[in-house]
Amino acid sequence: MGAEWSCGLSALDWSLFSCSRSAEPESDNLALVFIKPRACTPAVIALVSERLCRGGLTIVESGEVKSEDIERKALVERHYHSISSKASVLSPRALQFPTALFAAKFGLRWADALERGEVLSASEALSRFGWSEEQLSARWDIAVWRDQVAHLGSGFYVGRLDLDGGSDIFIVNGFWPRMRRRFVTPGGCLKWFVVRFDARELSWAQFRADILGATDPASAPADSLRGTIFAHWRELGIAQEPSLDDNAVHASASPFEGLAERCTWLDRYIHQDGYGAYLLRCGLNYKTLLAWCKNPSIDGVPVFDLFQDMDALPCAAAAVELEARDLVVTGGRSIS
Repeated sequence: MGAEWSCGLSALDWSLFSCSRSAEPESDNLALVFIKPRACTPAVIALVSERLCRGGLTIVESGEVKSEDIERKALVERHYHSISSKASVLSPRALQFPTALFAAKFGLRWADALERGEVLSASEALSRFGWSEEQLSARWDIAVWRDQVAHLGSGFYVGRLDLDGGSDIFIVNGFWPRMRRRFVTPGGCLKWFVVRFDARELSWAQFRADILGATDPASAPADSLRGTIFAHWRELGIAQEPSLDDNAVHASASPFEGLAERCTWLDRYIHQDGYGAYLLRCGLNYKTLLAWCKNPSIDGVPVFDLFQDMDALPCAAAAVELEARDLVVTGGRSIS
């Protein structure tokens, strides 16, 4: 790459997070926070803005995306690519994972279940059985209640669902149609915030644990966003109590995930993002970053998981090292 785009790891410092050499530098950590459509009320927007600022974060910019645009541009499918692709695009036969996990949970070999035709994606189930999204969701909820759902990998869940007549079927990501519907129901919108914060004062792990709160809002700290919204959802104008699968607020799990999410929701290219431009200047290949934004697995581990909770500078260093190792050791063939 040209000299103006690259920097050695020794040059990583606090002043390089700008889209061009002449721009004012941005702070080190840059995340995306958004309020999910079912929780997007004026009171929640005000609460989120206040809590972010009180936590020492700077709101760089904000905006909204209407549900109709979310559906038209397939934004929720892009954001939850790992989940949506397994639920509606990929055949169960194409999924790769430690199959012993399936056998340990259900007492049946994955290969045998496939051979019997007993494994379907969520979209295949809707088509084969003529179920509505609500009917599939109801059966999935029963499977969850009966502890008949296995987590087999990133964005990969399989549930054993009862069929009429006493038999059963295995469904991949049967929760997805309902999850998607919550984002695309006409009349709704998603409110987003780009926030920045100094890792020397607030680490990314602290940001997620203390400011955002646990994935399950019922167990989130009382002063966190999810904890506060869970405790006061009625006063905030939310129609239903937040839950594990609809927890009101999302935030990036790492600087790299933040880059991918801003490209999705703000409709930007990698080089138009402050952190994306910085990674390019550190020597990372544009095509590599583009591929990583879809959260592929490298040596069986999703890319997003490799960077989770890292601050921006360590994340950049890890990304440079990961690309170099993958290209030199495997020729880039370990990405799947």
